[in-house]
Amino acid sequence: MLSVILTELGIVVFEEQKCIKTFPFSEPAEDYVFVKKGKSRLSDLTKFLQEKYRLFLIN
Repeated sequence: MLSVILTELGIVVFEEQKCIKTFPFSEPAEDYVFVKKGKSRLSDLTKFLQEKYRLFLIN
């Protein structure tokens, strides 16, 4: 199972219990708030998920 976890320092992607990719924030406090408000563009994360998985859902 794939898990995408938002932390204060960035976004981490796990497959089962293994970390397979990290997306660190350049400005952690600002970027975290923007993601929580849905105002951040997560193009790197989206591109990674599209390349690895054909179908995924975002909650």
